[in-house]
This record gives sequence, structure tokens and C-alpha cells, in this order.
Amino acid sequence: MDRAELRAWLRAPSRTWRWNRGTVERYDGVEFRAGRLRWFRWSHEADEGSCDEAVQTVEEFVREGAPPAMKAPPSVVAELRAWIDRHA
Repeated sequence: MDRAELRAWLRAPSRTWRWNRGTVERYDGVEFRAGRLRWFRWSHEADEGSCDEAVQTVEEFVREGAPPAMKAPPSVVAELRAWIDRHA
């Protein structure tokens, strides 16, 4: 393990956004950390106890937007773009 690399990763600007579709059993989100975006969908429901995930570079997001399957609300996309403008 490269401890210097791990410390740098932990110190890098990061933020997580989460949203749901009117239910507390599942939510979607995006995490910005160290110049990468991790989009995810999580469900606590018994028949859907899983997490879908997509990884995207900041450059891909700026060029292409959010992955369509993640259905990010426009307000989250706008906040994420503003965050990237300030921190990336």
C-alpha cells in the first residue's frame, strides 16, 4: 500500500449527492472524489438488495453529462457542475 497516495486521495476534495424517487427504501447518488465520479443506485428492498454502479471521469461528465441510466435530477447535475468548476 502506498500511504502517501492514500493520504493524497483522502485529502482530495470530495462530496456525495443522494436523491430518491419518493421512497426511503432506495436511493441514487453520485460521489465526486479525486477527479472521478461514481454513480450508484442502492436498494434495501428484499428483492432488490443490490447496488448498480457506473464510474466516470470528470472529463467524460463535462463532455457527455450524467449516465442516462442514473436519471440524475437537473438540480443535482447543476450542483455537480458547479462543484467541478470550483474543485476540479
